[in-house]
Amino acid sequence: MFDLVIEGGLVVDGTGVPGQVSDVAVAGNRVVALGPAGSAGSSRRRVRAEGLVVAPGFIDIHTHLDAQVFWDPYCTPSSLYGITSVFAGNCGFSIAPLGDGDGGYMRRLLAEVEAIPVEALEKGVPWSWKSFAEYLDAVERARPAVNIGFMAGHSAIRRAVLGEDHAIPDPGDQARHEMQRLLSAAMEAGAMGFSSSWNSIHVDGEGDPVPSRSADSDELVGLCAVLAGYPGSQLEFIPTVGPFTDAHVDLMIRMALAAGAPLNWNVLIPQDRQLVEQQLEVSDRAARQGATIVALTYPGPTAVRASAKSRLFRSVPGWGPLLAMAVHDAVAALGQAETRTELRARATDPPSALSRAIDSLVVTDGHSPTTAALAGRTLGDIASEWGTDAFEVLFDFWQLDRMRTGLMPEPMANSIESWEVRYETWADPRVIIGASDAGAHVHMLSTFDYPAALLHMARESERMSLAGVIQQLTSIPASLYRLADRGRLEVGSIADMVIFDPATVGPGRPGWRDDLPAGEGRIYRQPEGIHHVIVGGTEIVGPEGLTGERPGQVLRRGVHTGMVAP
Repeated sequence: MFDLVIEGGLVVDGTGVPGQVSDVAVAGNRVVALGPAGSAGSSRRRVRAEGLVVAPGFIDIHTHLDAQVFWDPYCTPSSLYGITSVFAGNCGFSIAPLGDGDGGYMRRLLAEVEAIPVEALEKGVPWSWKSFAEYLDAVERARPAVNIGFMAGHSAIRRAVLGEDHAIPDPGDQARHEMQRLLSAAMEAGAMGFSSSWNSIHVDGEGDPVPSRSADSDELVGLCAVLAGYPGSQLEFIPTVGPFTDAHVDLMIRMALAAGAPLNWNVLIPQDRQLVEQQLEVSDRAARQGATIVALTYPGPTAVRASAKSRLFRSVPGWGPLLAMAVHDAVAALGQAETRTELRARATDPPSALSRAIDSLVVTDGHSPTTAALAGRTLGDIASEWGTDAFEVLFDFWQLDRMRTGLMPEPMANSIESWEVRYETWADPRVIIGASDAGAHVHMLSTFDYPAALLHMARESERMSLAGVIQQLTSIPASLYRLADRGRLEVGSIADMVIFDPATVGPGRPGWRDDLPAGEGRIYRQPEGIHHVIVGGTEIVGPEGLTGERPGQVLRRGVHTGMVAP
């Protein structure tokens, strides 16, 4: 008798081959039989999937769920989107290893660079480890619902070795060797690889460059060389914002060659064709030298939630004093006609970015009965209905919501030209789709929606087949990260699966939840059309939402990885 049979769904196996209507039988945590609909024998549980797609679980290689997994072992909303395996510790910002007393520094760093509320980090994470091995053990005790692996982060390692002197450009041979020793220890414990950042906007809680930005190329390459002793390792790196210099290209190739590992860089924004082509050329140059480098991209235009604290409003001359007030005082000031008149004049004469965008701002979340009922509509549309202008609507909303209203400007890279470049990147072998940043930028981004967003966009545009989309979400990242028995739905594979309606699947509408530790909130979406999510043969998401089951594994290099053929 099987433990689970999924009956009559369109099985799309992740290889890029069109699907076939089949039954899928599971025993324990593995797929043990695939056959024509109605062929599976008796089972302890059956799921009817007629009219639905059955696919391998989606794999997200770029998250910052290192902390969230402790207060939310379901890793929502990612798990709701069919993501069954995630990787954290990216951009150099793992939260292990930790030097003595460095927990506070890392909390402030994450709050600044990844926009995770520091109060949530303080209340929701045990901070009970020093070594990377102790951290992985702590995650195992948290019993995640999804599979989760971790990169060892450069900033964490450099801070653990140098402490408050982490900004020293040349720390000397002894310190370099100690960094390499810590990275080796992390790899021995099961780290998936090494991550780092030279991104010029990455600053810590004191406003100084994050530790990895002080490292020179020799330090980076020396750390990457540690990975050569650990087959199946990965590299993740942010070289810069904008065009690559020859120095950036040469460094990334040296890193990949030293490690004997693929490197994925973050993040490709398909906006300017010339820039995209220049950035992707690094993959071609690397290939000619025997290295593998791929670009990470979000598949659609990136929409960023704006709040009263956002630059969109703070950049308007004369708005700063109001936005810096205590909430009670700001709400009171907005009740005065002269305040509103002054704010409008400051925004429109001369015209500001806000004045050009305000009519098209979409309400993502309201925090009063009136504003919540208008979520999903633009300020301009509401203004027309109310017989006023969008500025008056904004000020009314801020009063009603006590300055908490969420608004979404026009997404970045949303021009016709950008879309044409984007369509090309979907199937470009030099590009991998993801860049979710799940767990980070919780007030701003909902890019954790990328699987459903890509399925929706591909359906509407007819630019990629269903089988092609699923391959991008499953076997391609699984092959890059050398995951054993994941990313394909075949006999013998781990039974990580997602079951969805191909006609209705989509990212859903953004909203808001106050469900983080210490009463903090986050932008939130729930997908449409995803019916079941299964991890290791156990359903973690059903038609009614989370099931309460937590069967996920901490993925460790050397245990859950192998040399998987692409």
